Amino acid sequence: KYTKVRPSEVLNTCHYQCSCIKELWVLLIHLLDHRNKASQTENFWSCCNIHFRNLLQEAAGVEGVRLCDATHCKDPQGFIWWLVTHLTMLYTFDRNGITQEKKQIGSNWSFMEELLKRSSNNQTVVLEEHLRMHVQCCLTLCDLWDTNPNAVSILWEYYSKNLNSAFNIPWLGLKGLASVSKSPLSMLEITKTCCCGEQSPNLYQSQNSFQFFLRILALQITKGKATNGTHPWKQLKGRIYSKFHQRKMQELTELGLQNFFSLFLVLAAVTGIEDVVSRVSELLDLLKPSQLSIAQQSLIWKGYFAFLLMYEEKNVDISVLATKLSTNFQNVTKEFYLKTTDHTRKVTLWPLLSTYIEAVQEVFETSSCLHLSEEKLLNEGFSL
Repeated sequence: KYTKVRPSEVLNTCHYQCSCIKELWVLLIHLLDHRNKASQTENFWSCCNIHFRNLLQEAAGVEGVRLCDATHCKDPQGFIWWLVTHLTMLYTFDRNGITQEKKQIGSNWSFMEELLKRSSNNQTVVLEEHLRMHVQCCLTLCDLWDTNPNAVSILWEYYSKNLNSAFNIPWLGLKGLASVSKSPLSMLEITKTCCCGEQSPNLYQSQNSFQFFLRILALQITKGKATNGTHPWKQLKGRIYSKFHQRKMQELTELGLQNFFSLFLVLAAVTGIEDVVSRVSELLDLLKPSQLSIAQQSLIWKGYFAFLLMYEEKNVDISVLATKLSTNFQNVTKEFYLKTTDHTRKVTLWPLLSTYIEAVQEVFETSSCLHLSEEKLLNEGFSL
């Protein structure tokens, strides 16, 4: 049945044809897990993993034990992600077929970590249409299973090396094309979407695999804090921050900067905005404006203003960041109004000034009381 499943429909297409097959799977899960507890035999996931590994070995040309010819699969990784995800959903049923909302679901992280490494292996050609499906399945498993920061670390190894990628799928057309956010508010809205935890039916078409990764990151951190009091961020912080250095920052394209801000906006939303903004500021200070295009500088300003909007929502004073932005704006306006600045240069600088003016308007319109040092965004640059 998997051969007929489109990547975009993987969560909506089950592996059983009728309810009786579904019930049989549920009973098999309960039987094997009960025997495991009673007589120390293999549990359900252990039995499945034996056959999953055989499928992967066969695909790699390594001889393994084949159940029958029917198990041959052209896409064993995708098949396993699909099957494990739907089998995990069956774990929510008791042996009478009644859904148990708060039931503790036995995870299969030990094997799925291996599969995640295969899916995001930088040494092979990774197609976005496959990776998007695999990471979306991983997102579902993260929601149903216990927290596992290793899943984030494995994926980060891939995405940290591919931040400049558009993560597009050609056959999705315009719907799947990556684009740079038009405003700070739209950047913040994307962040909220990645942190909300809800999965819409058309998520595969509307978000790329990197945004799925951000969802997993947010989920692992918030779930870890809520369930056992531990903070996965303590384990992940060094691994994420260590990937950014001067050369890495200089290599970021406009799209790379967009992904950079998306990552840190999500981190600010789920960990703590002060520390994250401080780190972002340090990293962006490694870049010289003379080495950046106007489009890149404009995006950096939008990113900073997205953080300002987050400050506003959290009712935190914006003084430090507002002063930094205000100074940058004032410097650009001075160059813009200099008599020695030719017309071509002024045309080039105008989008940057326009970005600031529109962003300031967003801040003032969003603020409820204007008591968080918003006035620091206004300076003599407006009166030149």
